[in-house]
Amino acid sequence: MVPVSLILLVIASAVSVVYQNYDCRDLFMEIQRLEMELENSEIESGQLLLEKTTLAGYGRIETTARRKIGLVQPGRESVVYLKTPSVNDAGSDD
Repeated sequence: MVPVSLILLVIASAVSVVYQNYDCRDLFMEIQRLEMELENSEIESGQLLLEKTTLAGYGRIETTARRKIGLVQPGRESVVYLKTPSVNDAGSDD
């Protein structure tokens, strides 16, 4: 006759195997979900980068500034050019 303790150990082992299989499948499904979420995030990141590049273009900024704020390019008489000191001039204090 097989001892009762041996039967209990076999049953406990079987239950443990079933639980481990369930837990493994659950973790696998979580990995699949996270990989899909990562892929979706990468796609969204690419789309947002493209949108940022489009919105940050000088032409768009200038058009928006003219339309919404009413900015205009100054006339030639309003523009002042400043001469910056060269490297040789910067060190001399006359």
